[in-house]
Amino acid sequence: NRVVTVIKRLFQRKRTGPGYQPVSTVPGEFASFLVSELSKLSQLRQESNQQYFQRMLWVPLALAFGCAAYFSLPSEPKVLTLLSLLLLPAGALLFVKRLKAEMRALPEFLILLIFTLILGMCYSAFRSHTMATNTIPAPVERVMIEGWIQEASGSNGRERFTIRVQAADGISNEHMPDIVRLSQRANPDLYPGRFVRCFASIRPPPEPILRGDYNFARNAYFDGLGGVGFVFGSCEPGRNFRAASVKDGLLEGVNASRRALAESIATIDSRGSGLTAALLTGDRSFLSEGDQSNLRQSGLAHLLAISGIHLGLAAGVFYFALYRIFSLIRPLALRLPVQKLAAIGALIAVTA
Repeated sequence: NRVVTVIKRLFQRKRTGPGYQPVSTVPGEFASFLVSELSKLSQLRQESNQQYFQRMLWVPLALAFGCAAYFSLPSEPKVLTLLSLLLLPAGALLFVKRLKAEMRALPEFLILLIFTLILGMCYSAFRSHTMATNTIPAPVERVMIEGWIQEASGSNGRERFTIRVQAADGISNEHMPDIVRLSQRANPDLYPGRFVRCFASIRPPPEPILRGDYNFARNAYFDGLGGVGFVFGSCEPGRNFRAASVKDGLLEGVNASRRALAESIATIDSRGSGLTAALLTGDRSFLSEGDQSNLRQSGLAHLLAISGIHLGLAAGVFYFALYRIFSLIRPLALRLPVQKLAAIGALIAVTA
């Protein structure tokens, strides 16, 4: 409380004089916000359930900060260093347990935030070390690639295929990419799940030109994308109709259904059919040039990417479906909060 009082007096101090001119009130507003937050943290023992829920919203934010901190490091940290950092909150917690009960709330919450931040760093390191993405070391000008189309998208007479590679000429097995993305002119005979042969030119995913630019190579690494390029002419359908694995077959089936749904919506004689297909399925192949230009000029083009809006729609569908199902199970509905169970199930569904 004394710290809060000192900060409040510091920012509420008035200055007078003939040469004094008042400046922007933004620092004062920030100080007021800081004082109010510190006041809340100093009274954690008397908080209500709603205040406790609002305070816990800082936990996923700390996890995100930990992930961002890991990717901002200039070099890869050692595994021993990350494990040592995890022991620091445990040691601090043992020290806090020796304090009086009325003085533990704020330190325990801060230790939780620090632990979550370090956990975000460790999780990012774990994902980086467990990814098995093979990236071609150098551009290959002419190569024959065989594989299954996993995803198809494109517009204006051009298509872009994500292909799971089975074989490629001129590339060693050590550097054989698992997935490549190739662009070519539109071909209605090619769709997700189809086995194709493509005579293409591929290269590694491009690095950012300037420091701080969009890092496509990093995102491609975590997406399992080992090369990008274009096709000379058009890919030819092959005769191998069996997917490489059950997982790949399921993924290709889902993408094929998504593509068929987008085509079905786009055939509706309506001006907004292409936009509707893009919003519901994430496939922008059927957007007209006018709609794309309007979206770019209005700054709304990011809404068409498969991101928060699609995850929000999917999470809402899963939540209400699970909520109804759990409510029909009488023993479960009488003993457990079905809303929380449905929320947990929706979170697991959209995360998977």
